[in-house]
Amino acid sequence: MKPDSENEVVEKGHGRIETRNCKVHNQIHLLEGIEKCSDLKSVIQITSEREINEKKTNETRLYISNLNDEAEAFNKYIRMHWGVENSLHWTLDMTFREDEQR
Repeated sequence: MKPDSENEVVEKGHGRIETRNCKVHNQIHLLEGIEKCSDLKSVIQITSEREINEKKTNETRLYISNLNDEAEAFNKYIRMHWGVENSLHWTLDMTFREDEQR
């Protein structure tokens, strides 16, 4: 099924290149059993490719949302979420020495 919108972002830094491709599907009425999820508006697919020292890894993540938005916006929302998540882990590791607790 063709996405309703698509967006790609390339970020370079910290010795790596990361490409995130976001595809948003808003035609969810075609999904089986959708009547059970009355607030569902979008299914989002993020495909990430990370290149570190010429080694590439790929990851695909799926999200659901009650927002009806474009891929560019979802790409930003999801990146901001992971930024918060990563900073919280850094705080736990550095402040509370969580990694040292076994």
